[in-house]
Amino acid sequence: MDLHDNLYPADDWNADINFFVDCLQFYLTTIGRSIKINPPMKNIQQRTLLAMMGQHFHDWALVYFSPDGGNTDKMLVKEETMKDFVNASNAKNWTTQKFTKALKSFCRKYGYTLNPKEYQNGQGRIIRKHNEKATEHIYVQTTEEIDVTELSKQSYEGQSTPF
Repeated sequence: MDLHDNLYPADDWNADINFFVDCLQFYLTTIGRSIKINPPMKNIQQRTLLAMMGQHFHDWALVYFSPDGGNTDKMLVKEETMKDFVNASNAKNWTTQKFTKALKSFCRKYGYTLNPKEYQNGQGRIIRKHNEKATEHIYVQTTEEIDVTELSKQSYEGQSTPF
């Protein structure tokens, strides 16, 4: 539709002119104050987190770490969890580092805590015995409370925990 012909309705012209006046008025009120207008950052951050983890990981993690899935608020062997993701999604070329970054992004997006401090060793990792071997674990915490009995049941790099 051409704006300069007679087919453009008068009501549309009025709405356009009011919009232009509102824009000009806003511009004139902000020009002298050097105001920077920021976009809604929460939406940008959420999209960034989704891009960092990828759609395949996101879809898998929503099911795997669902409240009814039984995989939250407990220790999981990191290698086994990653294998489950790779098998379920047919993902190729996933490294442990990429899996960890995706898991961190997922936890940030949904407000979960990945590997609470109470379980971590000095390097910020969770190392527990699994099949008589020191193995890295993950813990996706969805509640505020930590089960202290779980801390005392498991060994910490071959040593008992201080609890």
